[in-house]
Amino acid sequence: MTTALVLGITADLDFAAGTFLAGFFRHNPGFDGDVVVLHDGLRQDAQQALAHLAPRLRLEPYGPRRARRRLAEAGLERPAQIHKALGRRSPMMLAKFEMFDWLDRYETCVWCDCDMLVQAPVSDLWQAGPLGWRALAAGALGRRAQVLASVSHLLTVPDVPLANGGVVVAGAALRTRWGLGARDLYAMAAELVRHTRIETLDEMALFLLASHHGLPVSALDPGLNHSIAAPGTVRARILHAIGPDKFWNAAPLYHACPQWRADHDLWIAAGGHPAPAPTRLTQVHPLAPDAALAAARNREIWHSLWVDLGPSLPPGLWPDLATDRPFLRLYPTGQGRAVWAELTPTAVPDRFRMAVGVERAQVPDPGLPDRLHDALAATGLRVKRKDARVVHVWFAEVPRNTIPAALTLMRDALIHALLPQDIP
Repeated sequence: MTTALVLGITADLDFAAGTFLAGFFRHNPGFDGDVVVLHDGLRQDAQQALAHLAPRLRLEPYGPRRARRRLAEAGLERPAQIHKALGRRSPMMLAKFEMFDWLDRYETCVWCDCDMLVQAPVSDLWQAGPLGWRALAAGALGRRAQVLASVSHLLTVPDVPLANGGVVVAGAALRTRWGLGARDLYAMAAELVRHTRIETLDEMALFLLASHHGLPVSALDPGLNHSIAAPGTVRARILHAIGPDKFWNAAPLYHACPQWRADHDLWIAAGGHPAPAPTRLTQVHPLAPDAALAAARNREIWHSLWVDLGPSLPPGLWPDLATDRPFLRLYPTGQGRAVWAELTPTAVPDRFRMAVGVERAQVPDPGLPDRLHDALAATGLRVKRKDARVVHVWFAEVPRNTIPAALTLMRDALIHALLPQDIP
């Protein structure tokens, strides 16, 4: 018997599967097993591009209809129950169960999510059966105590590690020794739907299968399924972009992971369609070089200012966390964002424009602008007033080293102007 690498993908994410395979074969050129891709309708050109990267490719249809049929066969006959199972996440979440029916033709199947980046050889994955996955961190069982209590009738062995379903190993012994297959996992998923509200049906079903039948589980090396958000990414063999931010849609990951971009180039060279441009967190990590450089320089300005003057800044003003902009806003405690103080560097080194603003639409008190004007005039800051369509602004230029004192005067003026509307 041979081995199989198993992936599951929706048609709109064909590039994710292709990019993963390009990286996998770059680091594992000697892999001689099958690559099985479960999909819900890949285009013909995408199928050809995948076959170019993985000559021993097998395509298996899997989509909402098949998932619903499988769950119905497991006893979820009411549409509401099936919608509960599939409505919160992609039906592809359950596709990994299918490989448990292939263990009469494969000695070992390894499932990998496609939001992963292979950085090193991983051939030892196929030695980790009959079951293997990365165990969730200590305390995961406790956080799922209510779920586990609801399905306690299925628990036989209590110390089975909870699974992260990104990488799952299944060996032929599951069929030859225990007689298990996909139907048993769908049955566990059906029990979870009946008795709990958990969303990660795949991971909990794997756990219940192992606990109920007393199956031995190999806890994989964490580096074989390492969260991109955790320290140690350089040493990890497989990085996993867990959550909404992926290598292709989040600007910080897209820029920080050139190896994913190189693998993506291999996918395009094989005839695949490119991934869409990143749309997430682009305001934090802009894509254009000029915008990225401007944002980095702005962050450096505000970081430097905070290091030098932060301890001297007046209490009662909290800074906006958006430090990639050419100005930094500070908001009076308890006033939301209707009024603010603002710092902006000028063309003259070590001089800043300081401003106080009142958002017209958010401040119902028509007398506030005039009270604030009088209070600011009394500070001696020589502020200038500008009444725009959406905001009233007062501004003055000050040397860098006088910012704490000037902000204190502006804060006091704001408090004095706001005080009358706060008195019953």
